[in-house]
Amino acid sequence: MASACGQSVFGFGADLDRRPTIFVPALPSESLCSLCGMLPAASFMLPCMHRLCGSCFFQCRHISDHCPIDQRVFRQEEVAPALIKKEAILDFRIRCWNAGNGCDAEDAVSVMLDHFANACMFHTVNCQKCGVKILHRELPGHVMSGCAATSSPARYVDDNACSQRLDLCARVCFVD
Repeated sequence: MASACGQSVFGFGADLDRRPTIFVPALPSESLCSLCGMLPAASFMLPCMHRLCGSCFFQCRHISDHCPIDQRVFRQEEVAPALIKKEAILDFRIRCWNAGNGCDAEDAVSVMLDHFANACMFHTVNCQKCGVKILHRELPGHVMSGCAATSSPARYVDDNACSQRLDLCARVCFVD
């Protein structure tokens, strides 16, 4: 069983970056930035064997020439850059980003990106009447069977602004 703790990557594109992800197995700690804990596409290995992502490295380097973890001094020529290609990440095995909502799908990142966007049945929304978080597929039944809201919707809408947006959408989306 995979750890319930999500790990984040960055530098691999908007579809993956900074999204807590459950990797199966978990990413090895030595491949993560020793400071922020993320897996970066580009990192720097210090001579003391601590790895820093570019953001952490350049911010720390601006302050001093010491490792932020163990305070050992290093010279720029002792730092080894490392790159991980997006193609390598796409083969890693992960759980669906909706695992916390009940989805048990688990596969390669490349497969899970498509699953999440097109097939996952465990996306959630907030009911606009009572505000409860609920699976999107269960929302119509929730509302039709008498949701807990006793009066008006939880979110108030400016009817004039809403009407203007609908008019704009009709002009843009439904061109003759």
